Amino acid sequence: MSDNTKQVVVQMTESDRKFGLIFNWEDVERCRMRGLVPDSARIERLEAPWEATDQPEITTWNQFEPYLRKQADVMDRLRQSGRSTYIFDYTAKEHIDANILFGTTQKQNDCTAFAAERCYQSRVLHQIICGAEQTVDRLNPMALYAASAGQELEVGQRIPNAGRTIFAIAEAACGYGNSPADIAGDYDGYPVFTQAMEDAKESARKHQMGWATFDRTDNPDAVADAVFLACRAGYPVLFGNSTAVQDGYDKDENGVCVARVNGSGWGGGHAQSWIDYQKVNGTEYVLYANSHGLRYQKHDVKLPGWTVWMPRQTVKRMVSRYFDMLVGTWAEAPRSSENVDLNLQGGRKDG
Repeated sequence: MSDNTKQVVVQMTESDRKFGLIFNWEDVERCRMRGLVPDSARIERLEAPWEATDQPEITTWNQFEPYLRKQADVMDRLRQSGRSTYIFDYTAKEHIDANILFGTTQKQNDCTAFAAERCYQSRVLHQIICGAEQTVDRLNPMALYAASAGQELEVGQRIPNAGRTIFAIAEAACGYGNSPADIAGDYDGYPVFTQAMEDAKESARKHQMGWATFDRTDNPDAVADAVFLACRAGYPVLFGNSTAVQDGYDKDENGVCVARVNGSGWGGGHAQSWIDYQKVNGTEYVLYANSHGLRYQKHDVKLPGWTVWMPRQTVKRMVSRYFDMLVGTWAEAPRSSENVDLNLQGGRKDG
């Protein structure tokens, strides 16, 4: 592998931890000039695919927050310059069907894998928007769900269909990685570890994701502060809770489609994600993504029907008695030249 195709990772000197944006080596100076890589960052070359032991470890919110604040300022400047940082503006512009990337509907107790997949796709798209020459692939969430089972599965073995914690799925996403559907096959909800999933193991390591833990989950204001900072900076949030979101949506005074939060709870808890950010007439919103299909109708290509916006007060209501949260820190993805036919503009590719 030549020097200019080696993978690199931004390593912050303040914490001596590996996290941040993933670039190809040739992208680094260009991204430094655009302010996307802080001057204080140290660059380290790493071969790809990385082994799990080489991965940036799961870090803490306190270690990651200073970087997020800098990156949020960078993203604010991009927005103020008139450039959109919204992932579905990008997919619409590139004629990518967002439902092919995000729209698969959960059929088992695998909501954690779906929520982690939404986070991964969001982070890769934000990295592309910010200048990284990466490819966004369709994924098979069942392969990640299988990887989080806590045991090595053999081909033909049934995947344990029990709920996973978001921490188990994050560990799998960081070490095992996410399996592209063009190798692992399309998700069909059938909980058996397939030969295609086995064949996708090496590629999954090229689709890994890192996380930061957040431990102030009993404080709704602290949670909301962290969620809005992360999404404003272009970093997704994976969370599990017991507060349910209803079908449908309302339009608020700004004309924004906002979620309806139910007074009752999810049975046994549910994993979801916040994957983007916008500010309308001074009101901030984060984009909520679920795995239950088109529950909010088909708004338009810029707001798929499995997503809906949440203002700060709604995010605070999501902080239930049972609430855990992780923030995505980076997402590894293939170079844009590695996959020519992604089949993201309609149709279907069998794995």
